[in-house]
Amino acid sequence: MAMKLPVEKTLAEKLSTIDKICDKVNKKAGFKVMGRIGRDKEMLDAMTLRYIPTPCRDLNIAIAGTPDGGWPRGRCTLAVGKPDSGKTSVLLETIGKQMAADPNFVAAWLESEHSLTKEYACGTFHIDPQRFVFIPLNPDYGAEKTMDMIQGVLGTGSIDMFVINSLACLVPTQELEADLEASTVAVQARFNSRLRKKFLAIVGRTDTAFIAVGNLTTAIGSMSRDPLVIGGGLAMQFWSSLTLDFRKHSVGAGEPFAKTEAVKIGVTIKKNHCRQDIDGYQKVEYYAVFGKGIDQIVTMIPTAIEAGIFEQHGAWLWWKYPSAEDGYIKFNGKGDYRTYMEAHPDKMQELVSMLNADNNNVEMVTEEEAAAIEADEKAIKSSIVVADDGTEETTSKAPKKKAKKSA
Repeated sequence: MAMKLPVEKTLAEKLSTIDKICDKVNKKAGFKVMGRIGRDKEMLDAMTLRYIPTPCRDLNIAIAGTPDGGWPRGRCTLAVGKPDSGKTSVLLETIGKQMAADPNFVAAWLESEHSLTKEYACGTFHIDPQRFVFIPLNPDYGAEKTMDMIQGVLGTGSIDMFVINSLACLVPTQELEADLEASTVAVQARFNSRLRKKFLAIVGRTDTAFIAVGNLTTAIGSMSRDPLVIGGGLAMQFWSSLTLDFRKHSVGAGEPFAKTEAVKIGVTIKKNHCRQDIDGYQKVEYYAVFGKGIDQIVTMIPTAIEAGIFEQHGAWLWWKYPSAEDGYIKFNGKGDYRTYMEAHPDKMQELVSMLNADNNNVEMVTEEEAAAIEADEKAIKSSIVVADDGTEETTSKAPKKKAKKSA
């Protein structure tokens, strides 16, 4: 007997059937679970990636291709680096600036390194204490209890940005209660893997920007071009949609700031699943001025010159400004320009508004750097195995040396 084929339906009939099923499922759930993006705005919004801008315009462009980019909402970001590489400060400055721009913005911060003070957060970065949830890691709680508690807070959808500083000090109960001589290898890595499974769905549903700070450690015997690796297991690098590598660079002679005034930070994007239409491997540099935050004034000079807004005549900078007396606002060097812009923030905003996303100081990584990143990614993928409980563990894939035959 020939199989009975289904009755051919028109497009309108197909969509009507699908909509009825979706409506039924959504009504039973009490919220939008599924639907056509052309019909249900909630589903379209779920596919629309939003960002919380960092204080660095170039970094925002490198991440999202637009000055409005930054820390992605509904995704997990991994910010890694050595000590004093600017990870904590850029996150705190982001929170302070976003609170100033949005009166409804709320942030939460899990501090496991005891490195945050009220003076630094609220004094330097002007964070509103009424909208800042601070969670110091309790030594009587293991990492599991702490994150279960945080899960309830995140699940309410009341937190816009959540930061863990840092994963390395978020110690699982098994490790916390064990004697030092009984420490178990890979407990931290297994915990980070379980953390990923639990929180990816939560931050996606609540549109929270979830950022975990990680530390770079030296891989003994590493054959990689970069001997620094992310501590705490390799699974973290899989659950992050965005991985930023922060490095402190030296401030040399002739730069716009002295060593006593600022530090220079280099950021390399080593993973970017927020956008598929651009090369994910990009890098930027910026200056973090002590007591003030990331500089957006001096670093704007080469961007404005390239855009044809500024002209450079020796040490002088000329800003094409038709309403000025001779058609230019002139600055006798970078110091004079910086002093003027600090005194006239409206002019600074005017300059920024004249630029577009193509005007930036973002650089592509070199072919050698890209090859190193790709080699590390392949090594990571080849070393992941799945345990019986579903968590990922690492295993050495290095080929064993063959024993030499005796003569």
